[in-house]
Order: sequence, then structure tokens, then C-alpha cells
Amino acid sequence: VELTEDDVSENGIQVTRRDIPVDTIRLGYRRNFTVQRDGLAGAVSESSRADFGAEYLVSTATNAGIAATHKLALKPDLIDTLIVVAGDAGTEAARRAALYGEIRKTFLLNCYMLPLKLNLGQVVKLTHSRFGFAAGQLALVVGIAEKVTGNRAQVELWR
Repeated sequence: VELTEDDVSENGIQVTRRDIPVDTIRLGYRRNFTVQRDGLAGAVSESSRADFGAEYLVSTATNAGIAATHKLALKPDLIDTLIVVAGDAGTEAARRAALYGEIRKTFLLNCYMLPLKLNLGQVVKLTHSRFGFAAGQLALVVGIAEKVTGNRAQVELWR
């Protein structure tokens, strides 16, 4: 789906949020529902004892150079997941690090009615003279509020 300047009302695009880049992503995987910090002394090996003593094993991905470029780069807390395999956790941590490794913005568009044309999570191409969309840029639909009586819709895009 492509949105153009004709689909957006006059002065109908604005930045509503700026997301600061993330320096390090830490994902918790292979959850241990019964944490056992003691009582396993002779029963298991030293490495297994450390695994049983933690709620999650941790996979970490770091964005090289982000801390130097963006002094306020975030280092979020551990993100709990339902991932079990270490390789999958590493892949997901790297994917999230790449996704959140740059400044992202959320835009609010006041559009003319687009009945059932857009869905949440859909990628759209926006071509507009403002905010660097002149050549057409892809953005993710993260919010839709249709006002049928006014023949208008508010669409939130994340880029």
C-alpha cells in the first residue's frame, strides 16, 4: 500500500515520538521455573549448577559504536522470552539490536478515510514533502483510528 501527500490532510503529518537507540540488548532464554541456588552441591556439575541457579540464561547483542555516537543510548533491562534454543536467542538478540540501533520516529498522519485499506503491522510506503519522505520511505503501521462520521483516519507510522 502506498500513501501519498494527497491522502494526508494539509499539515496532517507530525512527529509524535523519537526512540533513542539501544546500545545493548539482553534476552533471557530457556527459563528455569524452579531456581535452585543451593542444595545441588554433589548432584550436578559446576556449570549446570550455575544454570539451575538463574531464572534465565542470557543472550547479549551489542551495537558497536552506538555508545560513542549517542551518549544517551539505552541499555534496557533483561527482556524475558519464551525462546529455548541458544542459537535462536542469539539470532533474535542480534535482530533486535539492529532494529533498535538507530533513532526511530513515530509519525501521526491525519488522512482522508482509507476504509479497511490498512492493517496494524503492515508496511506502507509514504511519499510526502516533509520529514524526508519525498523519495518515498517504508514505515510500519502501529496505530489506526478511523472516524467514519468525519470521513477521516489517524494513522501512526513507525520508521
